[in-house]
Amino acid sequence: MSFNALNIDFYLCGGIHSKGYAPGEQTTALLQELTAILDRLQSDDYEPNLHTIWLSAKRPTFRQYYEQYYPETPYDIVDAETEKNARRAYTIAYPCAEVWYQMSANHFPGENGQEVYVLCLNDAKAFGTKKPTDCRRREDTELLRWAMEGARKFVSAVERGTYQKEFLNRIAYPYREGWIKRKELWAVCPELRRHFLAPLTKRDIAKFMKTYNMAGKSEAAPLKNMTARVYYEACADLYEAWGLHGDSPFTDSESEHEHYGENKPTPKERYYAIAGDEDNGLKNVPMDDPEAFWEWHRRRGPFFRKGKSSTAYGVVVPNLNGNLTVELIPVTDDDAKSGWRFIVFADFSSYTILAANALCDAGYPIQVGEPEAFFRMLTGDDDVEIVPAWEPASPFSIHLPPGAVGKAVAEKATWKNDCYETKRDTAE
Repeated sequence: MSFNALNIDFYLCGGIHSKGYAPGEQTTALLQELTAILDRLQSDDYEPNLHTIWLSAKRPTFRQYYEQYYPETPYDIVDAETEKNARRAYTIAYPCAEVWYQMSANHFPGENGQEVYVLCLNDAKAFGTKKPTDCRRREDTELLRWAMEGARKFVSAVERGTYQKEFLNRIAYPYREGWIKRKELWAVCPELRRHFLAPLTKRDIAKFMKTYNMAGKSEAAPLKNMTARVYYEACADLYEAWGLHGDSPFTDSESEHEHYGENKPTPKERYYAIAGDEDNGLKNVPMDDPEAFWEWHRRRGPFFRKGKSSTAYGVVVPNLNGNLTVELIPVTDDDAKSGWRFIVFADFSSYTILAANALCDAGYPIQVGEPEAFFRMLTGDDDVEIVPAWEPASPFSIHLPPGAVGKAVAEKATWKNDCYETKRDTAE
């Protein structure tokens, strides 16, 4: 098989660098030669030997892709349904005939005084010479020869002043970085607006914007004292508003069950059913002792226990809808004399809004971090970053949609334009 993007993606998905190998002498020599080529480019003052350029490779044929990822059924006898699914996956993996990669090379002094060389593709390490002395060594030069050929052409184009035309203008939009106003994105793709705002109603949005305005605080007066009981009750009110239930690993005392009603879980039991057992010792804090809670909150006193996670305290829903963390954190000033509020945060997602509204309805003094960011997002006045497929998306970024919608988004977006110059240019 001729060298193409399928070979390159092998390194990105687990090439020799992740299998206990170190580059052999020939491979190391090529890596050094590659960095010498890129060192002709000007870099910034923070990383004087780090250079990132664009390289391309042909995408594999469908048959090559199929035989790599569907080896259980020979290509010549594949059934229609399997072929349909494979072609869909192939189109997603390789939407363009030319596949583009960001290649970064760096070198720096190692601990033993020897120069360390590192090569990355799309932020994934492909080669590095910093390895334990007992590491097995292996020659693997095909990727480096492709990288060197592309690097020579790229640097030569920079020296001629033609890199924009010869390289950057050819990069297909799915591989580039850019940004677009959220309201313009929604105009092109209303489905993204529905997905972003779900499960909010117009009433939820109006209430949030009216309640928290630019100050980010509800009108409820701060609580004079904070106790473990108040904290557990606030968490339980949030769970109730969202309909969250679970089996608790903690069983509360008989007196607590009498206090809340014998036939239902106590707030403390509900907390441990949802938040889990990693609590930095919170379960040992007396329920109605504000001084004990204050000491524990400051990570002091006899009840605080440092857990495995330094961020465990405040995480009241560690895994909402598969990947979202919801935090509810009591806050006050340095001496706790100004009273207490709760900060609620579920990333920059609709669940922060739902949680803030629910706790406000329950009468708690709530504070929302960076409320202006939420208001810009809700009105569509913020910028949404468009990131390449190898970077994860977020509430502030997307991958370019496929097909005609993606083409329409690309036309409205502003695209990042990398600038390059050689050391010779800057010397002149």
